[in-house]
Amino acid sequence: MQERRMWQPWRSDLSSRELLEQAHAALAEGDTLGASEKGWMAVAQALYALADERGWEGRRFRVVPQALAYLADEPNGRELQELFLGAYALHMNFYENFLPEETVEVALEQVQKFIEKLKLL
Repeated sequence: MQERRMWQPWRSDLSSRELLEQAHAALAEGDTLGASEKGWMAVAQALYALADERGWEGRRFRVVPQALAYLADEPNGRELQELFLGAYALHMNFYENFLPEETVEVALEQVQKFIEKLKLL
């Protein structure tokens, strides 16, 4: 069984891009848990960066759902929320390990689109 590691975003200097690259590398090795963890971390890191930029509440785990609520008011808010579901599936998979590699790959594609769209805001 793969070991789970607790990620502390406030101690991370990795960018969303680097984390997404690590997620794809983990998936290429068949490590769906590692890919799931890094994919989720990439989205969380992107949302933390946006929260910092916009002056939203600090780097705590509740920033993610709060940021999604704020993003609902953006012109492409609905699409962002739909793409976020891929990241959330990865987050759940890290704890439950229920997704096959193909589904993790699709979720990582959604994560990449989510991050790209966030950078356009």
